[in-house]
Amino acid sequence: MRKDDLPERWKKKLKAYLKHEKRDYLECGDFDTSKVIVRYEDDSRCEYNYAFVIPAPEFNEVCVFTEHCGYHIVWMDIYTAIYINGKRLPTFKLKAEYQLKTFGTKRSRNYM
Repeated sequence: MRKDDLPERWKKKLKAYLKHEKRDYLECGDFDTSKVIVRYEDDSRCEYNYAFVIPAPEFNEVCVFTEHCGYHIVWMDIYTAIYINGKRLPTFKLKAEYQLKTFGTKRSRNYM
């Protein structure tokens, strides 16, 4: 999707991300050579070059912003993993592990 297609909640997050700038849109200089990989429960994956992410745990979402492929909102659950240049982004797995220890609920599948 393009910036104009972003839901209002994400337009606000993007503006907060760019708060040091006097603009609310992205330019090519905002992207570096980072590679973002989104890996899903069934081992499906999406790979984006020249991208960065903004996590939003309050929405249970992460948005992947790419220089050439638009913006992608990813629903996060305990099985979804985000990797930036090969390093896993600590997202909702920790929240799930806390819930497992606290409430004793178990899922039928192992954590990634």
